[in-house]
Amino acid sequence: MSYAITFTSKEIVQIILNKGADPNLKNKDGENALHMIIPAAMANTKGYLKVVEGLFEYGVDVNSKIMNGRSVLSEAKYWKINDLVKLLEDRGAKE
Repeated sequence: MSYAITFTSKEIVQIILNKGADPNLKNKDGENALHMIIPAAMANTKGYLKVVEGLFEYGVDVNSKIMNGRSVLSEAKYWKINDLVKLLEDRGAKE
């Protein structure tokens, strides 16, 4: 799923999630699917917000923290990804 997220393919992400993938599964760094979207968001890759919205539909944890204790919201604020910050805050994300 991480490759589909990195390349911001909502359709592929949905197929993977429909097959039973867990959007809250963490990698070795403690990142869930939302954390993995940050590089695409930083590059303003077309379609990344649609991927995020799709992850919300499958119950991704908006308050998940990586190993250093930072949340997706705190990362988005740090990198000044304002549209992602708004979307996360609208979903109740905390730092």
